[in-house]
Amino acid sequence: MHCEKRKMKKLNRQGIAILLCVLTFLLFHTFPVIASEKNVDATQNEIVFTDWSQLDTKSGNDFDEEEYASIEKYVDMMTSFEPNQNPTAKDYPEWYAGAYINEGKKLVVLLTEGYDSDATRSEAGKLMGGLDNVVFLLAKYSYRHLTETMDTINAYDEKNKDNLICFMWMIEEKENCVKVLVEKLDGEIVQQFKNEVSANDCIVLQQEKNNYKPAVALNPGAGVKMSGAGYGSMGFKVKLNGVVGFLTAAHVVNLGSNVYTTGGALLGNCTTRYLGSACDAAYVQITNTNYTPTGSLPENYTLTANMTNPPVGTTIHRVGATTPHTSGQITNVNVIMAGNNGYSINNCTLTNAAATGGDSGGAFYVKISQNTANPIGIAIGANNVQSIYCKATVATSVLGVTCY
Repeated sequence: MHCEKRKMKKLNRQGIAILLCVLTFLLFHTFPVIASEKNVDATQNEIVFTDWSQLDTKSGNDFDEEEYASIEKYVDMMTSFEPNQNPTAKDYPEWYAGAYINEGKKLVVLLTEGYDSDATRSEAGKLMGGLDNVVFLLAKYSYRHLTETMDTINAYDEKNKDNLICFMWMIEEKENCVKVLVEKLDGEIVQQFKNEVSANDCIVLQQEKNNYKPAVALNPGAGVKMSGAGYGSMGFKVKLNGVVGFLTAAHVVNLGSNVYTTGGALLGNCTTRYLGSACDAAYVQITNTNYTPTGSLPENYTLTANMTNPPVGTTIHRVGATTPHTSGQITNVNVIMAGNNGYSINNCTLTNAAATGGDSGGAFYVKISQNTANPIGIAIGANNVQSIYCKATVATSVLGVTCY
C-alpha cells in the first residue's frame, strides 16, 4: 500500500527527503525505570536494576548540537500554539502545516499554500527565537485542517467502538496527510470509509495487519510486576505530593496492587493509575526503602527532570526490561490507537526504535548534551521493529506527579 505524494513546492535550495513510514503495532510491556539497590539481602539474587555501564551498546554517543537546536525551536513554537496538553484544531494558525527535522538536522516548517509571505516567516521566526537552522516548505493542508480531520475520525470511533473500519490513525507531517490504517483494503472498504467516516482528500488509507494486543509478556526478564508471571518495565522517577515513586504503563499494574521486582521483592504500591483516552500510565509509590530510583542511563547519561516533546525526525532512545537499550527516530507525533477495551489512546508518539513484550512502561528520552537527557515518554506498545509512547508531559499531568 502506498501514500499519495504530497504536493509541495520547494522554497529552499536544500533538498528535503520525504520519508514514507509504514506502521504496525503491538502493545508491549514496560521498559525498566532506572533505579539502584542498597542494603538488599544478597540471597534475593535480584537483577531488576540494570547497571548500564556494563551494557554493550552499539548506538554510540549520537548527541547532535544542531539537532538539539532544532528541537528547541520546535518546542518554542509548539508552546506558543498549544496552551495546554490537549490542543484543539483552532489552537494552530492557518499558516502552519506541520514541522519535522530533516536528515541535515534542520527544522523544516511547513507553510500552508497561500500563506507564504515575509510577514508569516517573520511571525514564525519570532515564535522560534530566530530562523537560523530553519527551512520553509509549502504544503497543501494546514495542521488545523489535518487536526479537524482527526477529530472527525475520533467522533466516528466514539460511536463505533465495536465495529471499527480502521484500527489506527495519525497525522503524517512529512507527507502532509492523515494516514488511516485498516486490515482490509479494497474498493468496498474505501467507499464504506467515505460514506461512514470521511471523504476528505487529505486522508490516505493504508493496509496493515493489526498486531495491537494489550497483554503483558510472560517470558522472564528484569523488570517490575504484580503477583503472577507477567512483567513490564519501570519508566522514570517522579514524586506524588513529595513521595518518591516511578511511572510505568497502566496496563502493567492495577490500582492498589503491590508491585514487585521479577525476583519477588516488594518495591511499592500502585496508588494512581489512568488507562483511557488521555494516556496509559500509572504511578508506583516506593515503600521498600532498600530501593531508590535514579536517573542513570546507558552511555553514562543522566536523566533530567525537564520533559520535552520533540518533533518528527528527532533521534530518540529508550530502555526496557526485555530490550535493554535501542535508539531510532520519531516518525509521528499525533497518533491514535484504537483499543479493544472500549477506549482509544490519543496523542501518542510513534518511533522506529525497536522494542518488544516486557518493555512497556520504560523510559523514552532525548539527549540534550554530551551527558544529560530529557524524558519524553513511557512505552505503551511495540512490534519488535517500532515502538509507541505516551508523552511524559501528558502522563505526569494526568496523574498529578512531577519529575525530579
